[in-house]
Amino acid sequence: MTKTLKRKTQRRLVLIGGALLFIALSIVTQYLSRIGFTMFNGVIMALQFAICLGMIQVHNKPGIIITSILLLASSGQLVGNLVIRHNTTVLPGLANHLVYLLTLLILARQNRQKEKMILTDSLTGVSNRRGLFSIMKHLAEDSKPFHIVYLTLENYKMINENFGHEFADKVIQQITDGMSAILKSKGHVTRLSGAIFVLVIESKYDVLELTDSILAFIREKKSVSSGINVKECQLSTHAGIASYPDDTPQIERLIRCADMAMRYATAQQKNSAYVYDKDVLALETRQEEIENLIHLALTDDLFYMVYQPQFKAQGKKLRGFESLIRLRTADGQNVSPGEFIPVAEKNDLVKLIDDYVLHRVLKETKDWAQKHPSLTISINISSGNVSEADFVEKVKKALEETGFPASSLEIEITEYSMVKSVDTTIQNIALLKELGIQIALDDFGTGYTSLSYLSKMPVNLLKIDKSLVDDIASSKKDHDFFNAVVSMGHLMGCEVISEGVETEEQLALIKHLDCDFVQGYIWGRPLSFEDAEAVIQANM
Repeated sequence: MTKTLKRKTQRRLVLIGGALLFIALSIVTQYLSRIGFTMFNGVIMALQFAICLGMIQVHNKPGIIITSILLLASSGQLVGNLVIRHNTTVLPGLANHLVYLLTLLILARQNRQKEKMILTDSLTGVSNRRGLFSIMKHLAEDSKPFHIVYLTLENYKMINENFGHEFADKVIQQITDGMSAILKSKGHVTRLSGAIFVLVIESKYDVLELTDSILAFIREKKSVSSGINVKECQLSTHAGIASYPDDTPQIERLIRCADMAMRYATAQQKNSAYVYDKDVLALETRQEEIENLIHLALTDDLFYMVYQPQFKAQGKKLRGFESLIRLRTADGQNVSPGEFIPVAEKNDLVKLIDDYVLHRVLKETKDWAQKHPSLTISINISSGNVSEADFVEKVKKALEETGFPASSLEIEITEYSMVKSVDTTIQNIALLKELGIQIALDDFGTGYTSLSYLSKMPVNLLKIDKSLVDDIASSKKDHDFFNAVVSMGHLMGCEVISEGVETEEQLALIKHLDCDFVQGYIWGRPLSFEDAEAVIQANM
């Protein structure tokens, strides 16, 4: 017997047992009344009330129906005694029964309202996480197969930060109303958290057709009014579908299956929803393997560092190195950062990796920095770490423990760090600057953060992403855009480095456009510690 069926059976038994006990007590009351022994009638009524209250707590709706029938039937008997036998001694009992019935009805209504509040998202009025599980459990208990659709509004955080919470809330409400209108009575819209939604659709409906309609609606440009202002935004989204009980009979596991299908759809850039299948299962299995491997790498030191040189564009003078983490399994297999970093970010392991890299690089390159004060060693830090209140203290402690000079350290952050927590991030950057640490803004030109936020960030270096360099020689549009980004960086008082430079033609244009530094295969691939040391000796 499944847990759900067992629980359902137990509730039915409690209700049946409660009803039978109530009836038995009523029979006892009648017998005692006939022999003139009524001193315990009040106690018995109190017990009956307690039984009714218990049945309502066990199962609110069936409980109130059963207790109402029992109390009305019992009251009917008392009325019969009053009318037929003119027995006025039943009046107090009759009054008690009516008061009990009214009290139980009020309690049942309050329970329903309380339950609705617990199961409802306050912003949108649809079911929340608890409500979602309640819906799925009821369908499972009734042996009704169903689909769930897991989707997220991917650039919602950008809208929230750039336009404000009031505007973002109205976007969420508009999206929710639209999805509810498309589904109508065919399913349920639930808001899992933030910008994550789960739709529950019974199997008798075409889940792919409904989901495609919802995705098309979400991707349409939205006009939202906030006070007297009207703003427009466009959301991107992907969706994953999983089915009960075909994919799994476990409710929590079902949500994970749909989540993995959505991630697969996002990775493959599929415009329609992706249905959980063996490819998604393989991806999920691989991600679990990678997660276990990360834990093992942190304990068994399977991570290692490589260092990619950075040079001054004019004159090719060595500026320093960007440290890059790599992972090699115990049997010598290399795992790409593009594979293990997303898994680490998803499972909040990236902070542990950041801590590892920080201490490893500072300890490993301390001699370089002490012998060559002009050399810069750059370390990538995740957005989740930069926005933590204790991040600066962790960096200070690492510097003290390793003896690494703060002036030679450069912390690389991304624009996404601003989305996590603007105030804390800016404050941390300012404190790091006070320590003499340099700040680089990585992947500049590819993020979503507004220029008003970027102008507040006291960064030293802007790193132009490789995607903006690839076609600089063949596309006038990319050429002009690159030029604009360099000019913007200089306007902000920053130096600018171009990543991913691979050809002589790209290099010539980058120099011509006054980009300060170059990083890429044309002048240096990521190097082992020993090879990087040889580059220092040859250039310093």
